[in-house]
Amino acid sequence: MRRTPLAATCLVFSLMVACQASSGFFTEDERNELYAVVASRSEETIADGAVLSMLSQASFSVAILDGAQDPASFDLRVVDASDSVISTTSYVKTSSVGSRALGPGEKTVDSFKSGRMAPVVATEPADGYYRYEYDFRNEQGASLQSGSLQVFKLSSGNLDAEIGVYPSSFGTGDAGLLLARLETPASSRPYVKWSTGGVPLPEGAGLVSGGLDRIVWQGSTMPGAVTISMDLYPFPPAAGAEFEFDAPVRKTVKLLVLERGSGDTLLRSGNGFFSLFRLEGDAADARKGWGSTAFVGKPYLDMYPGGFGYRLGARPGSGPDAGKYSGAGIAVGNGRLPVSGGGLAPFSYVVRFLPEAGATGVIVSHMFDNGCRIALGAKDGFPYLSFEAPGKTIVFASPSPLPGRAMTLAVSLLPRKGRISVDFSYDGVVVSSQSAAFDRSVETWSFSGTASVAGPDGFPALYDDVGVYAAGAEGAADLYPAFQEAAYREYRDELVFASAFESAQPAIAFAPWAVRRELPGLVIPAGERFTAGKTVRSDKAFRFDLSGDPIVVAFEAPGGDSLAISFQRSGSFVVILGGKTVGAGSVPSGSWSIAFEPGSERDALTVGDARFMVDFPATGELRVSLANIGTQASVVETALLRYVREVVGKSRPGLEESGIGAGRR
Repeated sequence: MRRTPLAATCLVFSLMVACQASSGFFTEDERNELYAVVASRSEETIADGAVLSMLSQASFSVAILDGAQDPASFDLRVVDASDSVISTTSYVKTSSVGSRALGPGEKTVDSFKSGRMAPVVATEPADGYYRYEYDFRNEQGASLQSGSLQVFKLSSGNLDAEIGVYPSSFGTGDAGLLLARLETPASSRPYVKWSTGGVPLPEGAGLVSGGLDRIVWQGSTMPGAVTISMDLYPFPPAAGAEFEFDAPVRKTVKLLVLERGSGDTLLRSGNGFFSLFRLEGDAADARKGWGSTAFVGKPYLDMYPGGFGYRLGARPGSGPDAGKYSGAGIAVGNGRLPVSGGGLAPFSYVVRFLPEAGATGVIVSHMFDNGCRIALGAKDGFPYLSFEAPGKTIVFASPSPLPGRAMTLAVSLLPRKGRISVDFSYDGVVVSSQSAAFDRSVETWSFSGTASVAGPDGFPALYDDVGVYAAGAEGAADLYPAFQEAAYREYRDELVFASAFESAQPAIAFAPWAVRRELPGLVIPAGERFTAGKTVRSDKAFRFDLSGDPIVVAFEAPGGDSLAISFQRSGSFVVILGGKTVGAGSVPSGSWSIAFEPGSERDALTVGDARFMVDFPATGELRVSLANIGTQASVVETALLRYVREVVGKSRPGLEESGIGAGRR
């Protein structure tokens, strides 16, 4: 005889009464629904998923369909999650007992239609998931109908939750963190199920102790409103089963997924990376440059201002986050590095993370089969890069400690001509450049082997992205453009271009091509001129920041109008408009800023702290160039050009024809 949930029993019974089903003929399904059972607690009806403080609280009343056989007994059992019977109570009609003595667990009832039947539980069991199972039986003991009610027992405490989504806004295809803050009794084993739009999330159901109070959600690829739900149960279902009833607690949150713009950071797009761990719910290599990858230990999924990831590495001692570091990491089966020309190729380690200030440990390590090892780590908060070969060890150490905030660490390696140059940069700023004699042969450094990220001896941090950026990947430069990436993170759509000229490849921003020296820089030979590959609009305010040796910076319109600032080695400069000197001043040597703001009558040009009012009649797009009029080579170390804000100005002849619009904006 099949077992029927109480809710279905009540519903079918109501429908049949409404149809006045009083004949003696019943279909097979109707014979299975002849008795309607209602469970209650202090006059309050309860259904599957109810939370009770005592199992003896529940009582059951029965309604019998007209024409149905009057049962001889009502058997009620309490069963735990392992299907062990906790108690059995059998209610029998007084008229059928006669003179015989009641057996163990038997109780009498004058009428099933008017009585309330409750289980007899001699000793209340531990908190957990339980089922009430019942059977109506005839005089011969055969089952007429059976059913069940699933409940949770919590002797004390409250069950509640709040959920949130990080970040608060999503672009199409973005990944985010779903978080639950739970209030549960100590005796419970909370179990959650996450869903979006009523569809369960893959791997979104499980014990909170297994980390399911926070999961990574790969956002919708289509823009629109999304409803995220979390169902909270105080205990898990039986092994291999799943709850099919409503949870005692359900929380929902709605968010809007917006169309994501085409611009992106390299960490986001993955372009140019040889291998890249995004750490968005798994340990997969998004670029598949490395072999088999898997988490080791128990990584803790967490968030920080601006992102989320996993806490990896080991942290001894105490503190608010100490318990989140269990020595977890990523193991890589084939941790090869990029090679070219028979030797180790230029590449960069790139790590986006929230480091623990002053900590010690390994960030990324490569162990080759021949016993050689390359390791990026930190000692007392100071990053280092070590090359360990039989009989020789080279260590490059940054003189600046890692800040205790979210940051991007880029460590770039440029092996060439028997030496290697190593640059450490924090959020796009080079803090150290070093070099040493080095054998880059593939026999030494590119044998097959293994690699790891963090781990039991790992540097404790909240890791967001970890990757190896290398030459030749989708036309990328050979070293990670940390300065450009940091500028894009800060300025986004306002950025025209930014470069620290890290590459030995042709410079992206300027042409003709540059020659890289030991330190990053764009080398401009005496008498040469380089032109930027991007233009800047004359009707928008912009700022140009440069560092390095003195040069001439020029902005030229298609019609031939030009505005130039010529910097001298003495620190002085002159402003040249249309071939005539219109201003002069001085700035600290080595770093300059130029700001241009179009006005309704005249334009404002600021060089350093000096401000000049000029009348620059140019319209349309301005070509930007750098020239060296000296007798020796000049090196530009960084260049950053960005828009500041739009300025409404006057209309000028020829502006309408430029296609930009009437008047400066």
